[in-house]
Amino acid sequence: MYVCLCSGMNCRQVKQALSEGARSHAQVFLRNGLRPSCGRCRDTIVGMIDEHAAQAGANDGAPAALDPLSVAAE
Repeated sequence: MYVCLCSGMNCRQVKQALSEGARSHAQVFLRNGLRPSCGRCRDTIVGMIDEHAAQAGANDGAPAALDPLSVAAE
């Protein structure tokens, strides 16, 4: 599926950039040798970044960060 129609970037390219260390919308484009254009894809790419980070955090064996507000309520 295409993520960015302006540059023709697809999901596979975004996921590859994330696995190579991209951590921002701009870095995803740079890792693919592209430049963002209209910005309509930004929210989709940021969502993919968040999803990737959540999966990486779940797989690294480290405990999840605690929400200070929920800890204070206990």
